[in-house]
Amino acid sequence: MDSKNFPDQYLYTGFKSDNLTLICLNIPPNVNSRGMVNPPKPPGDFLTYTLPLLELQMGLIFIFTNAIHFMLKPFGASLFISCLLAGVCLGPTFLGRYEFMKNSVFPHEAQDIITTLALLGYNMFLFLGAVKMDVGMVLRAGHKVLSIGVLSVTAPLIFGLTFQNSHGGEFKTEDEFLGSWSVILIHAMTSFPVTAYLIGHQLKISNSELGRLSLSSALVGDLLGISTTITLSLVKTGTWVGVVQNFRPILGFVLVAVFVLRPAMNWIIRKTPERKPVNETYIYIIMALAIGSEAYFNYFHQVQYLGPFIIGLATPAGAPLGSALVEKFEPFTLDVLFQILTATSMMRADLWLVVSEYTKLRKYVTVICVTCSLKLIATLLPALLARMPLIDAMALSVVLNYKGIVELSLSVVYRDLQMISEEVFSLVALSIFLNATILPLLVYSFYDPSRKYAGYQARNIMSLKPNSELKILACVHRPDDVKSIIRLLDASGPSKDHPIGVYVLHLIKLIGRSTPFLISHSKQKVISNSSSKNVIHAFTQYEKNNWGAVSMQFFTAMSMYELMHEDICTLALDKLTSLIIIPLHRKWSIHGNVESEDRYLRTLNCKVLDKAPCSVGIFFDRGRLGRQRIAPSESPTLSLCMLFFGGKDDREALTLAKRMARDSNASLTVVHFTARDMFIASEDRMVDAVLLEDIKQRADDDSNGGIAYIEHAVRDGPETVLIIRAMANDYDVFLLGRRYDIASPQTAGLSLWSELPELGIIGDFFASKDLDIKASVLVVQQQKQIKRLE
Repeated sequence: MDSKNFPDQYLYTGFKSDNLTLICLNIPPNVNSRGMVNPPKPPGDFLTYTLPLLELQMGLIFIFTNAIHFMLKPFGASLFISCLLAGVCLGPTFLGRYEFMKNSVFPHEAQDIITTLALLGYNMFLFLGAVKMDVGMVLRAGHKVLSIGVLSVTAPLIFGLTFQNSHGGEFKTEDEFLGSWSVILIHAMTSFPVTAYLIGHQLKISNSELGRLSLSSALVGDLLGISTTITLSLVKTGTWVGVVQNFRPILGFVLVAVFVLRPAMNWIIRKTPERKPVNETYIYIIMALAIGSEAYFNYFHQVQYLGPFIIGLATPAGAPLGSALVEKFEPFTLDVLFQILTATSMMRADLWLVVSEYTKLRKYVTVICVTCSLKLIATLLPALLARMPLIDAMALSVVLNYKGIVELSLSVVYRDLQMISEEVFSLVALSIFLNATILPLLVYSFYDPSRKYAGYQARNIMSLKPNSELKILACVHRPDDVKSIIRLLDASGPSKDHPIGVYVLHLIKLIGRSTPFLISHSKQKVISNSSSKNVIHAFTQYEKNNWGAVSMQFFTAMSMYELMHEDICTLALDKLTSLIIIPLHRKWSIHGNVESEDRYLRTLNCKVLDKAPCSVGIFFDRGRLGRQRIAPSESPTLSLCMLFFGGKDDREALTLAKRMARDSNASLTVVHFTARDMFIASEDRMVDAVLLEDIKQRADDDSNGGIAYIEHAVRDGPETVLIIRAMANDYDVFLLGRRYDIASPQTAGLSLWSELPELGIIGDFFASKDLDIKASVLVVQQQKQIKRLE
């Protein structure tokens, strides 16, 4: 049929198929309806207007997606699964089979607009994923990462094609052979953005050893897969002249990105003042270049997503530029465009075709199973040869086999190019859905990153020998934490006879990159991050002032707050520390008022308390210790008070207090709260009695008044609070056990008023807004993660 037979106000487009399909569009299109005041007649005519129809389509996608996600989220389903199910519901599998949905709500002539939004979402997803990539990680990767990344892609691809050729009789036509090759490529590839989404957003294990190895291997595999795709697209002409002609626009764009865009972005970073946001004009220019680059590659008939991906790789990861781009556009991309992209892609699949045409699709099912099995084996073997634990190696192979939106979008492209048929596309979409549903559940079932924190060795202060080195992991979030922690370390009385080893961990929120990192700073190494440089300088100066008594090592961890506890616990495990010191999330002003609270830090502290492989101390400074200046030559000026109620946490805190009181500049008062008219004999109380008896003897023998022992018999919690309130400003530092969820007569009635249960009942009282106190407080929890030998 010739276009001359159509009037000028209509445009037709044809889709290559057995029978040409003609679609008529009104030119110019009707964009805005006449509104609710002048409703169209008949009412259904508003669907002929572009904007109301687009709003209806987006509304249905969002309603179905979020309704399904609301029901499935408690079972661990990701947003990607909910989007896929929304696409199944709205597509030809269910509602799309009805004429009204097919011809009025999602008609062929209106698909271009919502498909354009989906394509925009895909390009932005790849661009932001590339921005968060650390390409230098490939250069720094070891043999284990390179072997896993390369073999996880090449082995299933090579052996899959070998299997296809050996069963060539089953793929009789060229279209079937091309479809089989496309299916192998989709299931053999590894996508870094998809893996990063699984690791960071769904499994939340990016800080674990498995997460880091998965991201590094996925980056290697993704770059290899993209190189393979580019190579295949270049050689499609079959002649060297055609290869050169196809390669020139790609090479030219890469050179511009490396020698023009990258230096320009570095100039933007240098021009941006420290701790100031990047000028939004630059942000929008970079995003416009990323989106506009698609037109460049489309003009030269190349893979369109290469433009945004290359510009994303050219963008420096992390703060300030990469983080600004991610903060600006990722919420819109994931919350809006990602749902549209996933749902519309799945809406093209008709799962009933998989059932009705299963006999014809059985050979493709075999290809998918063989390719996925080969990919699992190709990832598992090098991991085992690198002496990874079997459970970790299995989890790694499952993670790198995960399929997501990139593979689904690639299958849509193959469908539109008629490299795969409608039936094969529906089968691939179903396999991606099953893959994305089952594999995360498998990782959840047999991989627990916190299991390594539990050991048979006691790592607490009570288990240390009296003169052994006390190893402490000190965590720093804010600049204010530095001075407070240094003063607490000084209060612990380090000396050459009783040294302390401090591992300082500066925690920085991960923004603008997918891969978290934990790095060790040598004193000769130049530190690029100015905030870490200031932290290191302050602690280095303290080490110099206490030479021989204090040893320091410095680390910086950049990760998401949700996963930051993994870095803390891993470092504490590796360094065999006995105590982790973490600052409280609440900050006070110099007048004693609560100045700020950080809920992310509070959640982090709770996770550390739950997972730590050693004892933990939550420290907060409410003023007095900050005004003290302690020097070895001064007379005793630092007064310590340990509140003892009983239990292992109190015993741990008392042991630490005894170590601190060995310094001639500190005096210790132990206040023992007992229950009046109540005595219960137990093994725990017998251990308490032995430890307290030692304190009593030292108090009686101490002629200088360095240690004092006071005992109070109380009826209930309010009476305990009155005593504590009376002595609140008599001491510089209070030490107490956490005693979480432990009921006792001494604290009866106080739990109802608790605001911070992670501090325990007494610790919560010291951190309350109603208590006027200028002292510093350390709440101690003894090691929880320990296995018992039977």
